[in-house]
Amino acid sequence: EYLIRVEFAHSQFGDFCSYRNFFRVPVCFQKNFNKLVFCKESLKLPTKQRDQYLFGYVQENLSFMQKRWKIVDCHFQNGTIHEQIVQNAQLSEYNAEAIAQKMNMSLRSLQRLARGEGYTVGQILENTREKKARRLLINSTLSIEAISNLLGYSDSRSFRRAFKRWTGYSPAEFRRG
Repeated sequence: EYLIRVEFAHSQFGDFCSYRNFFRVPVCFQKNFNKLVFCKESLKLPTKQRDQYLFGYVQENLSFMQKRWKIVDCHFQNGTIHEQIVQNAQLSEYNAEAIAQKMNMSLRSLQRLARGEGYTVGQILENTREKKARRLLINSTLSIEAISNLLGYSDSRSFRRAFKRWTGYSPAEFRRG
């Protein structure tokens, strides 16, 4: 068979043997993403396109989802700002002053550095929050209130408004997909 391994972001639900028996390959839990891992040889196999209507439907929906989940990525020549923001985000800390302090510079210097990359510190912080929000909504069972808290919002209403501004969807609509 071509399927090598299955990975899930969530914890195991029920009996482990039922997963193994269903997939007939090793199954791992609490990974970063849901994944089906195939061997390289399977990439050489031709794809079969039997149902043109179904193929078109899937292509259309994949294009829609790609646009919906698109995240504007800030590319930096000097990745230090983004790296520090990501480190702080792991601690649920989204604060420009704290980032400047951890980088041993003033807030003004941090702002100049970000502006030199073509962004404001606020844009970089928002981008990082958005990425983390999308990951948490897709790959976790945390409540929207818990995600809001992890993202440093004082209340879930503020998070819901920000998420709607980023994506055009409420967090619940986005999660339902």
